[in-house]
Amino acid sequence: MKRSSLPRGLLIVLAACGGATITLPLLPRNDSGQVGTASLFDKGRDTQVVIETIGGQDNGRQLAHIRTGECSDAGIVQGFVLENLVPLEGGESTTLVENRAVLDLQGARYNITVQNSGDPSHATTCGLIP
Repeated sequence: MKRSSLPRGLLIVLAACGGATITLPLLPRNDSGQVGTASLFDKGRDTQVVIETIGGQDNGRQLAHIRTGECSDAGIVQGFVLENLVPLEGGESTTLVENRAVLDLQGARYNITVQNSGDPSHATTCGLIP
């Protein structure tokens, strides 16, 4: 994962062409030690989601989703299943979410959750989409 000087909060950048890019921190859950960022890039009617993580002890294939609710909630997967990530293979995931613009995801109480490979009911890292 590229190191950045992002504050512990979130960063919202509006691109010159009018497209929104949002980068949010992914904070550890369930004492996982896994952290990272999720970036949402405006692709017109679609959104590209890029997850980058580091840390933690889970080296298996981890599921990633966009869920409803806060990170402390179990939340319901809203049909936004993201590409799996594997920490030993760089801990990255890139997914194009079709027919859902960045602005559709903002302010709607969605979060991005990465789950433990051995027990998907336990999140390893999560971040709230502002």
